[in-house]
Amino acid sequence: MTIIVISAVWCHACLSMRKTINAIKTKHPEWTWIEYDLDLDEDQVAPFKIGKIIPVFIVQKNNTEVKRIVGEHSLSALESELLNA
Repeated sequence: MTIIVISAVWCHACLSMRKTINAIKTKHPEWTWIEYDLDLDEDQVAPFKIGKIIPVFIVQKNNTEVKRIVGEHSLSALESELLNA
């Protein structure tokens, strides 16, 4: 499973999610994580058609999007969403 995280350095919710993301990364080393900055990685982010709310977590299996999680979530809520993807 690959999780693509799209955030921005100016985004308060994105910054507050950093601890949560790192905790989940540590707990699930079998998952691949790719992180993009909405402003700095425009070419990579454009195909995902991101709306106005970030962070966005795009879950892919076999290079196909299976789930999209938008906004700030608690550790348990985000982990649950990812596990159920």
